[in-house]
Amino acid sequence: FFKLDHCNANKYFWTELKHFIETSKVGATFSFLNSLIILKERNNIIIYDSIEIENINNKKTRVLNKNNWGLGKILTLKDADNKSNDKFECFVDQDIYKKGVYLRSWKFGDKVKLSDGRHKKVSDIFIDAKVPLFRKKIHPIVEDSNNEIVWIPGLFDKNNFSKARGKVLIKWEE
Repeated sequence: FFKLDHCNANKYFWTELKHFIETSKVGATFSFLNSLIILKERNNIIIYDSIEIENINNKKTRVLNKNNWGLGKILTLKDADNKSNDKFECFVDQDIYKKGVYLRSWKFGDKVKLSDGRHKKVSDIFIDAKVPLFRKKIHPIVEDSNNEIVWIPGLFDKNNFSKARGKVLIKWEE
């Protein structure tokens, strides 16, 4: 991110940055160098390019054998027969997979359908799991061809496909 001339910023810039890190609340951001953002989390300071994050947020990708996404990757294994209780793995019916399973990031207003028929906001799922703001922006969401969320790695699994005959295992690795 940084070039040599960025280190030559004036004293005022470095003083402001130090003050931001020492006194800002969790979730606060500090913008600099056009698109670079510093985000304060509970135990971390994250520096990211807002243009790159925006590109991830505006992208919807069909899940194939291997997809890089944010800070991790999605892998698929066809004809998976084993049952898994790993919350970072999801079984999808082979017919649904053939129609299309897509990877995208969270959008305002996203909801999942729970097993009892009720709906829950994805933002509430993130809050319940204490997912930091930055991760919320890049956390993968997997949906079917009907735009219904079927899996949020580590957080939600629609789990309608556990009795399906031909299954595809989708796995999230960081």
